[in-house]
Amino acid sequence: MVKANVSMDHPTFVYVRPLHPSRLHLHRQFESIFQKIDYTHIFLKINLGMHGELDEHEKMVAALKQVYVVISTLAVPQRLEQFKIIDAIKQAGNIKAVLNFEEDVTAYTIKDSIDPRTCNRVIIYWPQGNIVSQDLISSWENKTGIALQRTHIPEQGIIKLSEKNILVAILHNIFSKGDQMSFELTADNLKASELYPYYKDNSVDKLLDICLVNPPKPKLVAFA
Repeated sequence: MVKANVSMDHPTFVYVRPLHPSRLHLHRQFESIFQKIDYTHIFLKINLGMHGELDEHEKMVAALKQVYVVISTLAVPQRLEQFKIIDAIKQAGNIKAVLNFEEDVTAYTIKDSIDPRTCNRVIIYWPQGNIVSQDLISSWENKTGIALQRTHIPEQGIIKLSEKNILVAILHNIFSKGDQMSFELTADNLKASELYPYYKDNSVDKLLDICLVNPPKPKLVAFA
């Protein structure tokens, strides 16, 4: 998000949690971005100087008073923590736009933040190339010619696991129930793909092709 925002030449202020070994790579990425920016414009583009927690209300308010658009990058299990950000936004009093960030849609999110058509609207990210009718395992088998061993778990078994595991609950909601696609759009909803038809998404099929010839390094994702 930081990299994309700076690359679009937008002034950027980052409020980050205090340095922790598990987030060291993220801070290094920020420092790398910082070093590559033209120093004559550095203070107009990016400010990485404020570290704080979500519980530090006054510090958040001070940070928010320096911006007019807020993009939250909290992970799904922390979504309720966003109420702390909202409380700080109300006190700051100068915020014009609040957006919730989802991966694979960074460019859309930044475009939404400055697009007057999105004011007080809900933006739906449904990239057509990422809506697949067949499962990903079958797609991968077709591309590689390798049959994978499958272990089928009854839905009730997944539901039972999800009672104590938020990650399982999220995966069940997305891939089994399909709740991210099984609702009707309202007048307040806008499709990002229709707002920006010129923007080309990476389809699932294309990403699988990339994994065939130049697979990315494995990454660890924490739902906490």
